Amino acid sequence: MNNLESALEALGQLVFDEFGENTPKEISNLFLNIRESYVIVPFPESQLYMEEEWFEQEAMLEIDGNFGSSAYFIPLHRVL
Repeated sequence: MNNLESALEALGQLVFDEFGENTPKEISNLFLNIRESYVIVPFPESQLYMEEEWFEQEAMLEIDGNFGSSAYFIPLHRVL
């Protein structure tokens, strides 16, 4: 289990303790969206991830250049 999953599990337990089976759908959707989130990692920090085995399959180049050259969208769970 990675850091993101551990944090979401702890938060999920707090939410369940508060709402039980009546957890609002918006909260459930938020947890799902966080698991699928990406963050922008600009150059030179993006270089740290380029040698990772998962990089070519999961990272996406930010092609508009809004964050400089060689900025990538990287899955949040890979950054945490």
